[in-house]
Amino acid sequence: MQSINNKNLYADSSALERAAEAAKALERSRIPIQAKEYEAHIEQAKVEQKRIDHEERRKTLIEETKHQQQRAQYQDQLARKRYEEQIVQQQRAQEENLKK
Repeated sequence: MQSINNKNLYADSSALERAAEAAKALERSRIPIQAKEYEAHIEQAKVEQKRIDHEERRKTLIEETKHQQQRAQYQDQLARKRYEEQIVQQQRAQEENLKK
C-alpha cells in the first residue's frame, strides 16, 4: 500500500510541478502583453496630454488676442478724447484771439 501512496505522491508532485511550470509559462506570456498594454496606455496618455496642452494654448491665444483688442480700443478711445480736447482748446484760443 505504501508503494501506491508513493506513486500517488510522485504523480501528485509531478502534476504540481507541471502546473507550476504551466503557471510560470502563462505568466511569462502575460508579461509582454501587459507591457504592450502599458505602453499603449502611456502613448494614449501622451497624446491626450498633447491635446490638452494644445487646447490650453489655443484658449490662451484667444484670451491674449481679446486683451490686445481691448487695449487697442482703449488706446484709440484715449487718442480720440485727447484730439477732441485739443480741438476744444484751439477753438477757445481762437475765440480769445478774436475778442482782443
